[in-house]
Amino acid sequence: MKVRYILVLLVPTLLAVSIAREARADVSDADRATARALARQGQAALEKHDFAVAADLFSRAGSLVHAPTLMLGEARALLAMNRLVNAHELFARILREGAPAGSPPPFAKAVAAARVEMEAMEPRIPTVVITVKGPSVPDVTVDGVPVPPAALGVSRPVDPGTHLVKGEGVGFAPGEATFLVAEGKSAEVTLDLVPIASAPNHPVGPASAGTTTDATTRPSPPSNMRRVLGYSGIGVGAAGIILGGVTGAMAVSKHSTLANLCPDGHCVDEAGAIADYHTVATLSTVGFIAGGALAATGVVLVVTAPGKKPSGDATLLPLIGPGFVGVEGRF
Repeated sequence: MKVRYILVLLVPTLLAVSIAREARADVSDADRATARALARQGQAALEKHDFAVAADLFSRAGSLVHAPTLMLGEARALLAMNRLVNAHELFARILREGAPAGSPPPFAKAVAAARVEMEAMEPRIPTVVITVKGPSVPDVTVDGVPVPPAALGVSRPVDPGTHLVKGEGVGFAPGEATFLVAEGKSAEVTLDLVPIASAPNHPVGPASAGTTTDATTRPSPPSNMRRVLGYSGIGVGAAGIILGGVTGAMAVSKHSTLANLCPDGHCVDEAGAIADYHTVATLSTVGFIAGGALAATGVVLVVTAPGKKPSGDATLLPLIGPGFVGVEGRF
């Protein structure tokens, strides 16, 4: 690519920065001196074809002293790096703002040069039309830069070269595509995003990271897990029933003791013994009920676990009797 820039114009431009008080009256002398130094360094980098450094130096100078001459230097550096879209926007900004009345002559020359160079570069700018199928309001990026929904489906300027398009939307698996476009050419890219429910084994992207399955569609635990839970329930339930039996025996013993201490049901100083009796009796009842319920649940989980169906008809009947709670099954 042939790089063209006008040294004759830019050299006096550097000196014009020193008298650009009309452009920004609030610029300090230190900032103005710094801008001049940055502009000289930017011009030197431009002549050495160190375009990235030149663009940075001119941009920093322009942030200190706003002048069309500095924007022109940055635009030329960007143009040389094939960043046509950014360069075009800088040229267009120079033309929009123009040269303020009373500004140095190099300002007017910079505006005139920007017009000529922008017209020459416009046919080189490639375009792309990005279409996204699926979500009504997709999130799309080109090389990491967001593309507004209003810019989808229409021609959009882009720099020449290879680009990566990514798209995502609520309820859809993310998708991406690359395209290569040359100077002055156009390209079309279509992303057909697939609903997540119809995209098994699709890698998780930014839109779906951290998403959980809805409770109504969550799969049942595997059969081996159901059996593990079932046997655990049976074991814990059996322990509860044993606890109920032990505490029940203790309650019977305490009741017999109280019967001896309280003839005809009349107790004198046995409040502590009576409280102990009620506590043990309550533990016995809770142990039987909770243990029986857990054991019954465990049996249900084991019997109904997929993969090992019971032969014939399986039935489970709860059993409740004096001092015990259990379950009777036929498998």
